[in-house]
Amino acid sequence: MEFLLGIIGDLLFSIATEAIFETLFRGLGRLLGNGSVTVLSAVGYFLFGLFIGTLTLIPLPHHFIHNRVLRVINLVVTPTASGGAMFFVGKFRVGRGETLTGLDYFWNAFAFALGMAAVRFTFAS
Repeated sequence: MEFLLGIIGDLLFSIATEAIFETLFRGLGRLLGNGSVTVLSAVGYFLFGLFIGTLTLIPLPHHFIHNRVLRVINLVVTPTASGGAMFFVGKFRVGRGETLTGLDYFWNAFAFALGMAAVRFTFAS
């Protein structure tokens, strides 16, 4: 049960963070590439995820999941689920005729969430 609640907490936190920054990216234009998925854009989003993950340690210094093995599993589950959620947000936006940003693509969202998760896995207590 702890694992499921931890994954849900990490996933919701990751999606909320991505949504906030996607909104900022829309307002500021495409900062990392042309909004498509390239290796360079995915690396950029990963690095940005590392940075944002570091900032999240200030208000949330503790892990959502206390078992180390489950935290390792979560390094794969949360970025994959977060990337999938943002992919479907992108599909929804395409259906409405809206312009996509980089986080509307699975691999960019996955890279961003992986960067955040890696920092939290390594440095959260």
